[in-house]
Amino acid sequence: MIRLDLMCSLEGNELWKECVRWMVDMGVLDQRIAPTNSMLEFATMLRDGVLLCRLLNDLAPGCIEEKDIQRRPHMSEFTCHKNICLFLGTCKTVFHLKQEQMFEAWELFRLQDFAKVLSVLSMLSYSEPALQKNIRPFPCDASSSSAAPLRLFTPPEEEAIYRSLQDDVEKVDLDDAIYDISPLKNDEEEPQFIYDHIVCRKDSFRKHDVWSSFSPSSKREHCMKELLDTEQNYVEKALNMIINKFYEPLQKVFHEADHKLIFMNIMTLWNLHHSFYSDLRHAVLKTLKLSQFNETRPNSFTTADTVCHSRHKDKFIAYGPYCMGLSDSRTRILELEKTDPVVKAKIYECTSSVNDNQFKLQDLLCLPMQRVLKYHILLMELIKSTSFDAPERKSLELAKEAMDDVNSYVNEMKRDNETKQLIEEVQNSITELTMPEDVTLMDYGRLNADGEVRLAESTNQQFGKMKQRHVFIFDKVLIICKANRNNTYTYKSAYIISELHPTLDNPMPDGKMGTISRKIASANQYLLFLVRDERACTQDSVRHLTLAFKVMQQREKWLHHFELARGNVLPEQADSTGHKVHYKSFNYDVPYKCTVCDKLLKGLFFQGYKCENCGSFLHKGCIALRPCVGRRHTTSISHSGPSANGTHWRQSSYGYSRQFNLHVVLICKHQSGLVSAGDHVVALSRYSANEPGFLQFDKDDVIEISQNHGNGIFSGCLLSGRQNVGLIHGEQVRRMRSLNSPRDSFTGFHVDRKDSTVLPRRMFANIMAPTPQQDYVNTEVSLQPWYMGELERADSEVKLKGTPKRYENEVKHTVVEQRDNTIYYLDEGYVFNSIVELVNYYKENNLCESFNSLNTTLKNAYRTCKLYRVIHDFDATEPKFLTLRKGDRLTLVDVIGEDRGWWKGQIADRIGFFPLSYVEPWKE
Repeated sequence: MIRLDLMCSLEGNELWKECVRWMVDMGVLDQRIAPTNSMLEFATMLRDGVLLCRLLNDLAPGCIEEKDIQRRPHMSEFTCHKNICLFLGTCKTVFHLKQEQMFEAWELFRLQDFAKVLSVLSMLSYSEPALQKNIRPFPCDASSSSAAPLRLFTPPEEEAIYRSLQDDVEKVDLDDAIYDISPLKNDEEEPQFIYDHIVCRKDSFRKHDVWSSFSPSSKREHCMKELLDTEQNYVEKALNMIINKFYEPLQKVFHEADHKLIFMNIMTLWNLHHSFYSDLRHAVLKTLKLSQFNETRPNSFTTADTVCHSRHKDKFIAYGPYCMGLSDSRTRILELEKTDPVVKAKIYECTSSVNDNQFKLQDLLCLPMQRVLKYHILLMELIKSTSFDAPERKSLELAKEAMDDVNSYVNEMKRDNETKQLIEEVQNSITELTMPEDVTLMDYGRLNADGEVRLAESTNQQFGKMKQRHVFIFDKVLIICKANRNNTYTYKSAYIISELHPTLDNPMPDGKMGTISRKIASANQYLLFLVRDERACTQDSVRHLTLAFKVMQQREKWLHHFELARGNVLPEQADSTGHKVHYKSFNYDVPYKCTVCDKLLKGLFFQGYKCENCGSFLHKGCIALRPCVGRRHTTSISHSGPSANGTHWRQSSYGYSRQFNLHVVLICKHQSGLVSAGDHVVALSRYSANEPGFLQFDKDDVIEISQNHGNGIFSGCLLSGRQNVGLIHGEQVRRMRSLNSPRDSFTGFHVDRKDSTVLPRRMFANIMAPTPQQDYVNTEVSLQPWYMGELERADSEVKLKGTPKRYENEVKHTVVEQRDNTIYYLDEGYVFNSIVELVNYYKENNLCESFNSLNTTLKNAYRTCKLYRVIHDFDATEPKFLTLRKGDRLTLVDVIGEDRGWWKGQIADRIGFFPLSYVEPWKE
């Protein structure tokens, strides 16, 4: 039960300390790392959302799938927002918090209103699951009940402290802010207990032989015994048990796909370890002189352990796919147990026959991963007990090195699988983005960093307007998006990393910078410029990007991430060694090894480099260790072959992807050119729609565009009847408003690129070529309903005071700038032919494009007669309509739809359309 009265927070800024105390009591926050003196440190701990998700799982176990939580967000804004949104969604669906009680994900990450975050956590502390744990909620005093406040009241002096976090967080080194989270008990402690119980436990029922009667007399012999005993237990008690008691019986009830997904390649591991155990046993017994063999095997650890581990090294990479699939395996088991009673009963029967249902199947399947990660530890202990001059020490060191390499291979494959899922989520979250056939964002390398920055795209003629943008830095590509409120992004543009050169010096002459841009450049901001190669540009295309940061640390961090990505594609080490390397993805089904160090190339994609001259496979760190010995080519030779129709193809581990003019197509935008979803166009002639799926319309009909399908084909609906939707040919319509910007005059081009990655050509249909005859907008300002005549600033303040025409309780003003008496704009990035077109544009597009502090569109115009009395009842039949009752007082919101007899109005907190004839001006 939530009280409706408001509760004041504690004195000063102590509320956050009470929150820390509660989270420590809940066991979510470790007392050893819990901040006690710095609210900024505590707020930073919550920014990635991991602790918040863990808190909910502690209050309601299983309410958030562990696999859905990004455990290593590395302060990436995308992953942090994902975790925070996961937390907020669960608060609403499981703990029944209302939307108005919540905070926005970006408010926590940017720490813009930390009081809201504390308020939500306070309500959770008063929730029934929390109170059942007998942990004191917060805030709490002797007079408070067990009900939570609807919203905490924050005193003015405390609000100033919370507001300061927004500035202070910019100075935090995000890498240093990453903290250690103790693992959940069910995550690691339970599987570790199973491993100790099955693999490490001494077996008193083992058959009597020379090995079972052996009693070690030195630390070295103890290490050998542990190595062989645990291997024997792993094979006989773990792998054999999983195969005989689960793998084979469950084949009868699982679908083939489920059986393969759950057990993965465990039969491959079973075959591997039966062979490996036989070799290892032979080597140990011969080394300890416990038996004589006439076989042609190595006779001691002097060479035998090298053979045992290094000989089987290539087979041990089978653990990569196995460990990579454990998460999906666990998830599928839980899904089947919830949805299929027959499967659940059979799994229960299998576990009961083995250990009285003591261990779950999903936990038993973790044993192979735990085993493979133990070998290097066992070998290290054996090396420590072996003298430096012992003949077997070298072979033991090589064996440990081999297992270290396998461990790294397994871990990198597992990590890349998580990275792959993350990149897929990024791609799915970006709207208006069309990838070429057989190409995904994974083809552009790993995601090095992402986040929101102030960014401008400038041409040779004009310095671009600084805008808030979300930037993704992949190895090969820099993608620029506009962040939306629901953790989605709108694609804006992309650039090839290898064609961008970072500098701190402004490449734009002062004379070509606009007024607003000069103010930004001269303000106390730290700028980073990314200048494009001249050969990658046309006369009118973007020449450089400008990124602005509030603090130097942020600029240095972004510069580091950019140089890291560029260094992956163009490693500097290749310049001094003569290697001509290409950053490549190799087929991970067959292990590739570095030509220099003979260690595995690791990961699922872009594992390393291949030299075009000598054919070597190389780690990045090994490029500088060996000069190229191959024949140098004086000209670049393409490895892609032409097909019969002149189209070229390139081969990768993900299949074949199309290339045009020997280049990979990068990214296409749905709304190419000047047209975007929501734009209005006018029909040039009548069209009877003799093609299936196309829209029928008359001349001069107004159509709203909903999607661009490319090749001059669009989807849209008639404004006069939105139920009429269909496809439209671009040449049949013209645009109602013109929007001229230097970036819109971009034309297609083809250039040779270092990494065969090229930006697409933008295609323009007739719809994208405005002409003077296209102006269907009434541009006379005095005839507009929002025009109130010539007013001084003070007069407008008086008129608007006390009306709803405010933003965040303040009347906002902006100057419409004019150039050459024909161009009007709020910023240089968006220019218009008239003030009317400017106003119409910002009625549909957010003002934050021009002003970061104004996150709104132009909504409701001020009118002299804004109050009306309802004279007839009207019952709304759809949510977009407004129910009227005779005598109601109504505030006019907009006259949109007036030509069809409708206005938009507001009564109390309800807004909607109503028949304009049902009201009359209000008279006191």
